[in-house]
Amino acid sequence: GIALASGASVELAVDASGRIGGAACSLTLSGGRLAPLLAGEPWPVQGSGRCPGERLAASGNLTLVGGQPKADLAFDVSAERPGPIADLSGAGHMLRYPLSARGTLVLDPSSASVRFDALQAGRSSATGDAQWPRGAGEVARVRLDFALLDLGEPDVRAAAAPAEVLRRELLPASPQLPDLDFEFTAERLAVGGEQLRQARLAGALRSQWLPPAKFRFDWDGMTLAGQVAADFSGPAPRVEI
Repeated sequence: GIALASGASVELAVDASGRIGGAACSLTLSGGRLAPLLAGEPWPVQGSGRCPGERLAASGNLTLVGGQPKADLAFDVSAERPGPIADLSGAGHMLRYPLSARGTLVLDPSSASVRFDALQAGRSSATGDAQWPRGAGEVARVRLDFALLDLGEPDVRAAAAPAEVLRRELLPASPQLPDLDFEFTAERLAVGGEQLRQARLAGALRSQWLPPAKFRFDWDGMTLAGQVAADFSGPAPRVEI
């Protein structure tokens, strides 16, 4: 349902429910008077949505500048398991752990940026930021600082022989990856039963190709540093360390 108050103080309120992918979902949205929004002034808005296993809440200000939206919204999202929204976005198969994120979304005519005050995926926890330019030819940027990055136990069940213990699928064939500048750091990095510390990987992915990117980490009293390059343009990823 959509409710509009009468008179000069027109306000908007939305309360909707329905089914997405066969699952029952609901949405609420409320704002202040519409006159400031139509006049190009900041418009306070808050909303929430819920689907089985998924939840979203956001509040902040929305502004229309030359017909283009600008937004500054605090958000809090969580997914206990893949639900209809994750399935629609194509991310359902990637959601291996319960996920939650809290931070701020800033949208303007040139870019969209997110600051993560808290990001949790299973046991992994991080802060950071990401930016997606809206212009053609621009490059996205992601920076994540993990207190703990838990990569879990490696799955070696498909190995044909002990000599092939490292021969397992890590990425799907021919993944479509965006051009991206990235920097990942981890105070602690858990890989199976091993604990690495002060890990860092930074690079720039371009046209399905990762030029040599520097990495380092501390392990069992040693510091290891080097470079990793990758080519994702062929039928299977090729990685060189």
